[in-house]
Amino acid sequence: MRNLAFRWSELSSLAMIALLCLLGNSALASREKEAMAQYAQIDKMRTAGDLDGILAMLAEYEKAPAAGRDEFYYHILVELCSTLTSWKDLDPQYRDKARNVALVALADGDRLPIRYEIKLIFFLQWDPDYDRGLVRGADWERQRLLRAKRWLGAWKRLRTEQAKIPDLNGSKELNVFDIGRGIMDEDDSNEIEDPILRKQKEAAIARRTEQHRLSRLKEDLKRLDESLAPRAKRYLVQAYGKPPYANKELEALLEDSVIAPADRAALVEEVNKNIAERTERDGKLPKQAVVVVQNNKAAAESEPSAADDDPRLLQPLTFDLEQPKVDDLLAKLREATGVQFTRAEEISNDEPVRGSVSYSGVPATIVMQQLADAEQVAGEWKKEGDGYRLLRSGKAVVTPMPKAAQVTLVAPDRMSLARQRLLQAGPPVALAVIAAFLLLFRSRRKVVA
Repeated sequence: MRNLAFRWSELSSLAMIALLCLLGNSALASREKEAMAQYAQIDKMRTAGDLDGILAMLAEYEKAPAAGRDEFYYHILVELCSTLTSWKDLDPQYRDKARNVALVALADGDRLPIRYEIKLIFFLQWDPDYDRGLVRGADWERQRLLRAKRWLGAWKRLRTEQAKIPDLNGSKELNVFDIGRGIMDEDDSNEIEDPILRKQKEAAIARRTEQHRLSRLKEDLKRLDESLAPRAKRYLVQAYGKPPYANKELEALLEDSVIAPADRAALVEEVNKNIAERTERDGKLPKQAVVVVQNNKAAAESEPSAADDDPRLLQPLTFDLEQPKVDDLLAKLREATGVQFTRAEEISNDEPVRGSVSYSGVPATIVMQQLADAEQVAGEWKKEGDGYRLLRSGKAVVTPMPKAAQVTLVAPDRMSLARQRLLQAGPPVALAVIAAFLLLFRSRRKVVA
């Protein structure tokens, strides 16, 4: 429903541009027609699942010279980014490519209309590079500051654009058609014989049209502000809640922002709360949850048999991650091997699977098995198409590791196991179980009667 609303908003925007084109020059109308065709093409490719087509169009937009980037360019770019954001099981490298194109567009400054600047920032709103362990330490501090300034800068520019529009409340110009007798009843200015009255009516129509335009623009900017404000605050809270912490830097940024003083204090308080919770959570993580694996015999013994015959999974991996979640490790596996790794919905991504991991030159199969063996996962790998899917197994597993780092995983209770097996069996078995239950319930009612 949200995508439908977004598309309707975008189509309305293009329709308004189309109207301006009809009133303006033919070159602009031609460009608008081209943009509408591209929009329809994106919608068609999205419906057909044509990822290659979407990526090819994105590549074309990446090559577009700065001088050729008009409002239609930004409009289609936002639609491409939105499409890739909602694409199921998209390889992170393609989403990264779209992010890079969006970043180039954001560098266009004032030439980029404010509404498209904000929509591109919405697309870039999170930090996948941090979540995947690609930036840490000083690099993360630089990126965090840059991104926070981007959010706050767009918000300030939006408020400036809003302030430029005059207050139209109570303006008599919105209903100016009372110039001379009989003008209210005339539909065509050309039918007014008096040239003075005709010009007055034409001027009145022009003023009213402009004020309607400004009124719509003011309302659009207001809605953008209402959408931007909570997202910007949420980004600042989550970004400055990640180490290394920089509260002084955040306070300085807020001091120069359009955020109200009371909201600044609340935001800083929420950041401090998150930092305290994270520090407490980190302190409770057991030391044995730290995994350090090198390419040795102990590691080789834990290779999963399901992937023994796949040479792609012999690709060595070397990386460090703090408190990795399931998706972080899946991203590392995809990045190193080019293989599609996914997880079932019952595999949670809410909590870290380890305190930290450090892999050095180990095959992807080792990382796969270590992930499947994690206590929060208790899973197993299943070949799916050309890739692998992590499913809940319900088994108790122990990862071969040094004694100091050994982690024993506990199997779920019988009810959890039954639920997991039912989920894995699929709809036919689930329907059969429900039918059996209804028959049993009906027979018991007859016995009671």
